[in-house]
Amino acid sequence: MNFQAKLGTFLDLLWNLIGVKPKNNSFAMEKALGRGTPKRIAVVTGANKGIGLEICRQLSSNGVQVLLTARDEERGTAAVEKLRASGASDVVFHQLDVTDSVNASSLADFVRNQFGRLDILVNNAGILGTESDSQRRGGGSSFFMSRETYKKAEECLNTNYYGAKKVTEALLPLLQLSQSPRIVNVSSVYGKLQGIPNRSIQREIGDVNRLSEKKLDELVHSFLNDFKEGKLSKNGWPTSFAAYTVSKVALNAYTRILARRYHTICVNCVNPGYVKTDINGNSGILTVEQGAKGPVMLALLPDGSPSGLFYDQTRETSF
Repeated sequence: MNFQAKLGTFLDLLWNLIGVKPKNNSFAMEKALGRGTPKRIAVVTGANKGIGLEICRQLSSNGVQVLLTARDEERGTAAVEKLRASGASDVVFHQLDVTDSVNASSLADFVRNQFGRLDILVNNAGILGTESDSQRRGGGSSFFMSRETYKKAEECLNTNYYGAKKVTEALLPLLQLSQSPRIVNVSSVYGKLQGIPNRSIQREIGDVNRLSEKKLDELVHSFLNDFKEGKLSKNGWPTSFAAYTVSKVALNAYTRILARRYHTICVNCVNPGYVKTDINGNSGILTVEQGAKGPVMLALLPDGSPSGLFYDQTRETSF
């Protein structure tokens, strides 16, 4: 007799002993296996601080079971404890380096074994891609960008774009088991196509009906090559916050590709606004509570909502 059959027999004996039997014994079995929970299940990447942490808090307050993920286990665990201390009980931690495919697969295995499905994925992990520093003056904060290096550009693309892809690809089979799956890609105002000076590249990335994932990857690879060879300006790439801009433009394009490919999954991207976070030296004008509002809104969209769109906080905007 296999494990599930044994569990079914055990549950029948238990119901007989207590004199109550549920109408749906299969659901009870799913519950005993850690599945079948009525709560929605969400994974949030890069969530040990800032907007990601607040997204977890707001999702939890809306009755969602949240998996807070972060690269650093100590910081991630501390973040969960902080949320629980504030009353957010349905939050657990799982270590995740979004640039590591094996790590992403391990997360997928954990979600599969614990919950059997995934309802919400928020790709929030991101870095600026510059050597930067912040310094406080007169009670305020000032942000200084030192320089952009090829190494930092690679790290930025590997985290913001390729990292989001790795995590999404690992979790897609579990999202497809959900009755109302959602993917939210946290982007930026820098993700707008106008940030790419080269009009030809703008047109290629903006042609959502013809753009393929392979072509998008080729364009990102071309950017990195041009960065390495000092040809950004010559070939019409941005020269300020270059890698960050290209990473967010690519993430937005990937959002549209996913929406076109998976009609049953609601996939959108969002600029959370200029929020006070470590990435900008806390020089933003919005609070993390305000910044999380858009991503959380998209994560909780009702069935039948539009997919493949870009939002500026809570309002639809153009790509």
